[in-house]
Amino acid sequence: MTRPVVLILGGSGFIGRAIQRRLHPEYHLITADIEPNHAAGSTDSEHHMLDQGSSEDVAQLLTQLQPLSDRLAGVVHLTAYYDFRNQPDERYTRLERTFPQLLRGLDALLPAGTPILHSSSMAAMGPTTPGRPLSADSPRVGSWAYPKHKLTMERILESCALERPVAELVLAGVYSDQAELVPLYQQVERLRRRRAESVFYPGDADRGLTYVHIDDVAEAFACALVRLRDRPHIHRLLIGEASAVTYRQIHEAASQAFHNASFPLVWVPRWLATAGADVLGWAGDRIGVRRFLRGWMVPYAGEHFEFDVAPTEQSIGWKPQTRLADRLPAILELANREPAHWLAVNQARPW
Repeated sequence: MTRPVVLILGGSGFIGRAIQRRLHPEYHLITADIEPNHAAGSTDSEHHMLDQGSSEDVAQLLTQLQPLSDRLAGVVHLTAYYDFRNQPDERYTRLERTFPQLLRGLDALLPAGTPILHSSSMAAMGPTTPGRPLSADSPRVGSWAYPKHKLTMERILESCALERPVAELVLAGVYSDQAELVPLYQQVERLRRRRAESVFYPGDADRGLTYVHIDDVAEAFACALVRLRDRPHIHRLLIGEASAVTYRQIHEAASQAFHNASFPLVWVPRWLATAGADVLGWAGDRIGVRRFLRGWMVPYAGEHFEFDVAPTEQSIGWKPQTRLADRLPAILELANREPAHWLAVNQARPW
């Protein structure tokens, strides 16, 4: 029997590979990315090299998909450049320029009722306070380069007014059993290495982020492909745990796991934290060592995110099956037991 086809744009990345693993038993997968896809190559998958910022590449991909148009069961759009430099980036501009061309081309190609699923980010939402979960209607804020780009892509998607199901899956902090989430890894690694800055924090340490395991993310996309079919509307779905894991919880768990002690967590004024981060960053740049913490990040310390995921469950039948609080001990044990592997995996993540 001929399998239905799912197109995954940006399929070579961390999230794309997980979605491939989840969908492969049920669909013929076509991935398209600027990077090779080493997971493709079986009889039930294929890969196209695609620079989505190139109008010519986008047009060529749409032409190549034409013979399969009747079999297309959905599109997953993941293409992004996850980046903490907070600098103007021509890659973002190019993606924003070609996104309308891609969307309109897909809309003309796909059978009626076939969904387009777009990956967005919690980083493009405004923070909340403990006990006041964010909803799909909560304010959106693009206050630094990466979330500003994600917000622009959302606006483009909405302005195209496609006559089919369209979903914005707003992802919380996506992690795996090996961490693979840059801010989480960086906090843990500072404690593992006993770096002085690990005990200072310029925000409320009893606030934090909401997270979502990579396998739960893949399941959310699988559910959306099926449940949103023939429901033409823009569906905005929050994908994450309902509650936050605070900065203090991670700090205390890591200090106990690595050093069998409760390291202090000392509040410092923001001006001092900004100066310290900028000086250390400047010094690292001088010797060719890029440091994660930068002065521009300090105003975001102590921000809080938690999700109302009940509407997502109602819409696509999805809720998270995994909690970071439950997985964190095993993540810390891995860092302790196999530091070389821990570093290799996490240092490979773009930031």
